[in-house]
Amino acid sequence: MDDDLRRQFAALGVATDQLPAAPTARPVVEVWRSNWSALRLFCAAGTQWRTAGSMGGIGWIGLDYQAVELVERRLGIGPVSWADLQVMEGAALAVLNAGDT
Repeated sequence: MDDDLRRQFAALGVATDQLPAAPTARPVVEVWRSNWSALRLFCAAGTQWRTAGSMGGIGWIGLDYQAVELVERRLGIGPVSWADLQVMEGAALAVLNAGDT
């Protein structure tokens, strides 16, 4: 926060020491060109998960491949290695189904 912004807050009666810290920069993640299409598709299809609910909570089953294929076509992402996509899906499932333990 620069001095000018600090003065503006002070003029409004806001104590700057009570403001939350500025967010830190996101880490840089490098993606190999051969994985880029699969990563784009995985991120774009983030709402296309199949789940099953029970009294114990929600279980994540996996991606809905028909919906993912539609996302791929509509966004013109490709060509995508489904094997690469399934590796990311498997890693995500391990985290999603791990619970709060």
